[in-house]
Amino acid sequence: MIEPKLRFKADDGSQFPDWEEKKLGDITSQYKVRNKKRLPLEIYSVNNIVGFIPQSEQFDDAGYLKDTDTSIYMIVPPRHFAYNPARLDIGSIGYQYLDHDVQVSSLYEVFETSDLVNDEFLWSWFHTHYFNNVVKRLQEGGVRLYFYYDKMQEVKIGLPSLPEQQKIAEFLSMIDTVIAKQKETVSAWEERKKGVMQKLFSQEARFKADDGNDFPEWEEKKLGEVGDIMTGNTPSTKQEDYYGGCYLWVTPADITDSREVSVTAKKLTELGYTVARHIPANSVLVTCIASIGKNAIIRENGSCNQQINSITPYNDYSVEFVYYLICQNERLLHANAGTGGMEILNKDSFSKIKMYFPCLEEQQKIVDCLSSLDEVIAKQKATLAAWEELKKGLLQQMFV
Repeated sequence: MIEPKLRFKADDGSQFPDWEEKKLGDITSQYKVRNKKRLPLEIYSVNNIVGFIPQSEQFDDAGYLKDTDTSIYMIVPPRHFAYNPARLDIGSIGYQYLDHDVQVSSLYEVFETSDLVNDEFLWSWFHTHYFNNVVKRLQEGGVRLYFYYDKMQEVKIGLPSLPEQQKIAEFLSMIDTVIAKQKETVSAWEERKKGVMQKLFSQEARFKADDGNDFPEWEEKKLGEVGDIMTGNTPSTKQEDYYGGCYLWVTPADITDSREVSVTAKKLTELGYTVARHIPANSVLVTCIASIGKNAIIRENGSCNQQINSITPYNDYSVEFVYYLICQNERLLHANAGTGGMEILNKDSFSKIKMYFPCLEEQQKIVDCLSSLDEVIAKQKATLAAWEELKKGLLQQMFV
């Protein structure tokens, strides 16, 4: 069989044996034990982020589970794998790392490995593009696709000797440890920023002027007094000559966790831009339907759809400050939204929302402080992304 590009050697420097091709059915066996006695085992789910996770953590309110008939639930002992056959294509597989049994929905498939397999090695292999592509190719069903264990056991895997599996598992575990620590670093900086924002916008902490004097007291203003407000629109999608140009047209999906939006899924032509509502450069875009409160700064002239309100600050207000202030007051936006079938924060309601504003000089000091924190967070996220990309590359080279 084809050897992987990256191989380990034994401690004495010798080559490990060639890899062998196996079917998963040769090295795993299905485990089908139901909780017929209704043992008080904690109920777990599996997601594509962490694998096994208590349902009490997976869902905000798991109170509905108290009356669930668990007699048909599947028991998952330690050192067993479990997955949702309807979600395996997005990576929803987990390894039971606890020292006691748990239970999962009867919809799950549960299996264990033979003595030929290092479980950590197999766990890493399940996260390769090769396995994901196999799942997408072999899953069955109509509207919803499934990948049951009978399909799983037919999947072929390149299997090295146990000692080489161990070396691969240890190496990738080291990479995972670095990634986990970097995630903690990113989270710590994000929490630090939240704390700083809370102190600044509650005025618990205040900056002073360059001459050491206190700045004036903050003033309560309606957003409509701070800048021009507009709700976007959607040029006719039937007009093909409206789209495919160079003018940004922002939808809520284009607003991510970045401070600025500079890339959009669709752009308007000059003709399309003529029928769009023009948003001036250096405006803050705020989602106003359903996912209320997502916001970003647009740095060039553009437009947005009707699910977004824009505010273009007047000269006495910093666009960056308005952005940060709206980030801090997301709950206030929800509180002023109309409720019905869906939350909507229309232009009029948005304009009347009151917030507190300092003078422009203090606004700029706050912006400088928060921008410096954003720069640190961005660098830490870039480091995290680099490690994650490195791991993806290693998986491609270490497995076949």
